[in-house]
Amino acid sequence: MNNNYLGKDINIPKEYDPSILSPLSRLESRLKSGLEEFSDSYHGRDYWTSYENSWLNEKGKPQVAIARFMIDCHSENIIESKSFKLYLNSLNQTVFSGVQAVSQVLEKDVSAAINGACRVVVSTLKEALVRPLVAWDGVCLDELD
Repeated sequence: MNNNYLGKDINIPKEYDPSILSPLSRLESRLKSGLEEFSDSYHGRDYWTSYENSWLNEKGKPQVAIARFMIDCHSENIIESKSFKLYLNSLNQTVFSGVQAVSQVLEKDVSAAINGACRVVVSTLKEALVRPLVAWDGVCLDELD
């Protein structure tokens, strides 16, 4: 890990800083779990939702949105969760032209850190309110022993 923030007191970042993202090797985790090989036939994604994203619009007014991150299981790394939260907080005082610009920066930074594909969808609160929660196809690993 390049930055291990777990268990440490740190200052909340005051400006945008993608170097805060701390990648963790998927291979190391898989080897510890007994997965010697990870076949190309495997498929899946990590889904992360951040409910409190903020930045400034071009007039300096705070904006709030929900961001959904879809990370391909074939990425080289995952992101350590505390570094991910710190990174998202680093955007709070950053000016963006709109939701699309925020999405592009998040996608670029996370994809670079994981060395793989990450898709990001940022929704305004108004947009999020009209989207119902739906069940996903597939198996949720959170429900397995």
